[in-house]
Amino acid sequence: PMFQIRRAADRCHTRQGWLESSSSFPLAGHAGATHPPFGALRLLSEDRIAPTRGFGMQPRRDLEIVTYVLDGALAHRDSLGNGAIVRA
Repeated sequence: PMFQIRRAADRCHTRQGWLESSSSFPLAGHAGATHPPFGALRLLSEDRIAPTRGFGMQPRRDLEIVTYVLDGALAHRDSLGNGAIVRA
């Protein structure tokens, strides 16, 4: 089917102290990865990040990241030295 409803209870939920994440189809090899990616979309997750914490610099190639902030602000910096503060 073109569309598939994914209920909140069917999402992969993880907690790592500073990060709480719910993924509709988590990255391959991730615990609970039961749903395949959707076309070119490889990851769709809702993340709650503790204040002053974050993912750190991670290598990415040929990847677009879309971020929207519901509350507070998020600092982002890439390997080219570009950076911004994304606010709610």
